[in-house]
Amino acid sequence: METGIVKFFDSRDNKRFGFVTVDGGGEIFFHFNDGENIEVGKSEPKFSGGKLKSEPKKGDRIAFERNSGYKGPKAAPWGFADDYERAKQEIAARPAPATYRVLKQTTV
Repeated sequence: METGIVKFFDSRDNKRFGFVTVDGGGEIFFHFNDGENIEVGKSEPKFSGGKLKSEPKKGDRIAFERNSGYKGPKAAPWGFADDYERAKQEIAARPAPATYRVLKQTTV
């Protein structure tokens, strides 16, 4: 997942799109309808498919996957970076998985 800062967001009902300044350089388009909640996955944060209830504002950090849209690259799906970081911390706090060793039993 990539992260960036919302540079512009048009919140009018018939628009609801914006641009993100990507960490590392460049800009990418995003649309509100592509926003999804981020939840804790098995080994990494993942998009849940649930739609967001709040709109992003200029300066908000978002996490996204880069996909191709109708007119070029597009951030879809995307979610708020705070949720992404919270999910990463929860995964890191989990105990390490147990490792078992199977020994072959032989009879004499």
